[in-house]
Amino acid sequence: MLRILKSLIAAVLLLSLAVVLYRMYRSGNLVVPPIYHSGFLILSVCLLLGGFVADAAVWHYLAKVFGFRIRFRDTFVGSGLFGLTKYLPGKVWFVLGRAGYITKTAHKPLGEGTYLIILSQILLLLTGFAYIPLMAFTPARWLNYWALLGFAVLAVLIIINIRPVLRLGFRWYRKLNPKSDLNPVELSRANIYTTLALSLLVWLCWNLGFYFLLRSTHTQAIPWASLGVFSIATCAGMLALVVPGGIGVREGAMVLLLLAVGLTNQQSTQIAVAGRLWFLLGEISMFVISGLLHLKRRYVMVHTSPIPKSTREFTL
Repeated sequence: MLRILKSLIAAVLLLSLAVVLYRMYRSGNLVVPPIYHSGFLILSVCLLLGGFVADAAVWHYLAKVFGFRIRFRDTFVGSGLFGLTKYLPGKVWFVLGRAGYITKTAHKPLGEGTYLIILSQILLLLTGFAYIPLMAFTPARWLNYWALLGFAVLAVLIIINIRPVLRLGFRWYRKLNPKSDLNPVELSRANIYTTLALSLLVWLCWNLGFYFLLRSTHTQAIPWASLGVFSIATCAGMLALVVPGGIGVREGAMVLLLLAVGLTNQQSTQIAVAGRLWFLLGEISMFVISGLLHLKRRYVMVHTSPIPKSTREFTL
């Protein structure tokens, strides 16, 4: 049974990648712009991977606050193994996959891990929209007012106290899981602000990476206002819960924001596609690295276990 489950998960991960590429090919958007500066491209990939490491650090910190006895390597592996599952079957599998991995490793109830992942996603979403003020420096006047208004609302939420918002999220969780006996950990302001700072670091790495991706594909100067494009567009895709991986929603928002920054329609469309492939490259790299680390961990456990060899199980 466990071997069947392992094979099923592997098949889902590979099918997720195939579906993404097929949809992009059928829509005629599987076109990438030419690369003019390879140095900027390499720098953008390094920052992309750095963002994934910082993302694992966010929920590793929260796991420690929740009392999980878990190493950073395990949270890193759990983060990378299930990143592609948000495309297929969807975001629910993405959350449950990550939660299941760390709770099994730390010997904690699945409900605690699920709540932890949802909490980290809420804080990541809020900090992603924190880059909205950069849109105030675009030539599009209609976007300037919305950018400032969005920043004001976000600032009020964080400055007053974000804990009531988190409590509301927990009440929703209890409505969805009425049989859950989960007792949430009351996060202090220090815990919340530390998590927000780590989340800002995640988006800073990804935004800078996307900016240098733009620099690598263009010979003209790129406005600094484009530093907020990736995080805002990605958060818009995260809010589209019924769309696997936010496909289409992120690209649509990205094209709109790039047009506001000053790029042409063709350039915006090509960069939106290149941005999806760029991020997908990071997710595949994380999956491969995490998979190798996971296999190494299981190999060590099997060959150092005192259990007789005939009773050992190699499971995911």
